Amino acid sequence: MNAITVAALWVTVFGVAVTECVAGGPSERCLCKDTANALRLKQAREISVFPATVSCPRLEILVMFKGRRLACLDPTSKQGRNVLKAKR
Repeated sequence: MNAITVAALWVTVFGVAVTECVAGGPSERCLCKDTANALRLKQAREISVFPATVSCPRLEILVMFKGRRLACLDPTSKQGRNVLKAKR
């Protein structure tokens, strides 16, 4: 192999590795893509807290509203911390 081929191969492998790390990798399968800082919890039918797992490294708060609409609450927001405190 000449130097140009080795350099092109190295750039390709390095680029794929960086892309996988930045994108969260192919194994990250979280329920929440976007989170809200506050939701109308009085209209919520069910609130579920999912701890961090191997497939998703984040703590997630999933809120199901009447009418089957789902939303995710940011666990670091004030309302999210209150929900976590109440769920203990």
